Amino acid sequence: MGNNPSSGQQEDDLLTSQIPDSGDVSRQDLLLVELRDAYEAHSALLLRLAVMHCRNIELARDAVQEAFLRYHLERTQGRVIDAPRPWLARVVTNFLTDEARRAQTRERFAAAARVAAPPLELDQPADLPLRIRRALSPREYQCVELRSLGFSYEEVAESLKISPGTVASLMSRALRKLRPIFGGRR
Repeated sequence: MGNNPSSGQQEDDLLTSQIPDSGDVSRQDLLLVELRDAYEAHSALLLRLAVMHCRNIELARDAVQEAFLRYHLERTQGRVIDAPRPWLARVVTNFLTDEARRAQTRERFAAAARVAAPPLELDQPADLPLRIRRALSPREYQCVELRSLGFSYEEVAESLKISPGTVASLMSRALRKLRPIFGGRR
């Protein structure tokens, strides 16, 4: 190990430090060796894939980290992964696709809130645009509000004690009601 280890080297050291040098080898020890080997074999490729996909090095690193975390969890639970490289690549790609969708949704609702923000009335909090509140039912507004904060449909459903299908219906109805306010743009 060098005097000035890189971030990747520090991650490698962390994985390696958890593997015992001698003595009894447990299932967990073998899984850590497998994880280290998979990381050494595939992390650079996965990082390149992620950077190509999202053009953001920090998000790419998060995606690779998430892929190896999920790999470890799946293996710890006994799942056999016959082809780690394509499995890890799929996790990275899915993570980045989901993150892009979440960012797009957040931006769409943030843009809608910016466009619709009326002059503030003294009795209205700054974060509650009056035009949006008036256009939506209270339940629709709750769904839009939670989604704009990045909650998944399942999380919104759980928070509001309704089904994910109901969340989807409420969101669809809310977006249909908001389109005229924002000039019909998606």
